[in-house]
Amino acid sequence: MSFDLVALKEERSPSARPRRSLDLETESFVRALPIRWRLLSIAALNATVAVILAALIWNGANVLSRAWDDVRRVRESDKLLVLLESEASRLQNLIHRYINQPSQDVLAEILGCTARC
Repeated sequence: MSFDLVALKEERSPSARPRRSLDLETESFVRALPIRWRLLSIAALNATVAVILAALIWNGANVLSRAWDDVRRVRESDKLLVLLESEASRLQNLIHRYINQPSQDVLAEILGCTARC
């Protein structure tokens, strides 16, 4: 069985995409390497890309973890500020009560509230 390459080339349809190839030097260099070295180089390239992606993911995870720690600290601070605001409001109400109707019970509450804050 034989093929006429010239006839096959002419029978090609004009809409067919031409095959892109490397320049002759690169193609000859790649073809000169044994197949096991080509496979090994592709595997090494894939491993390098995988390591780089893993490092980027690791870095992103660390940044995200630090951001969540900051969010937790802000929430804790917010809770403390809300508690402080409620205690200040309570103390202010007790002071107004004491000014309007002085009594020992209200004064004891005021002193107890200032000792806690």
